Amino acid sequence: MDREGKCKTPKAKVIRVQEVYPDPSITYMPSCTILHQCGADTGCCKNLKDVCKPKNKTKVELYFLTAYMGNIHKSKVEKLKFENHTECECRSRTEDLIPGDSPFAGDYIDGDFTDRTGRNVRSDSCTCPSQYSPRHFRNGTCICDCFDKQTDCLTLKKGKTNFSFEDRR
Repeated sequence: MDREGKCKTPKAKVIRVQEVYPDPSITYMPSCTILHQCGADTGCCKNLKDVCKPKNKTKVELYFLTAYMGNIHKSKVEKLKFENHTECECRSRTEDLIPGDSPFAGDYIDGDFTDRTGRNVRSDSCTCPSQYSPRHFRNGTCICDCFDKQTDCLTLKKGKTNFSFEDRR
């Protein structure tokens, strides 16, 4: 158990692409990929207050055939970004990043910031549906996403409900 179960080396895990890119109108082929990940199910920590988390990570780009619902002729090959863990370590369970459900959460910054050109970028520079929150990244990009406790937003993100007419404009 000490060697095989130690929180040091990431383990290969099957990841459903739809869970990372949850667009109900797109089907990905293949539907899964294998990434190396750290987590409570991949390594054991001696201290019960700790959990196995990534120490080092790298972004990988993988290619998938994407088919759009209602338009089979619109299929194309797309390059999608994923996160591969390269080394694990035991860290406190309370150190979770917020927002925690983004694969690039470590690049996230809150509020106003200065982009690469030195311009001040305000949090209103991203137009999001009413239930979503803007997330700004150090590279100057912005995405609309849900925080962990935003149940209405997460329901929309998973495709279980539809957007309001106002948000569709």
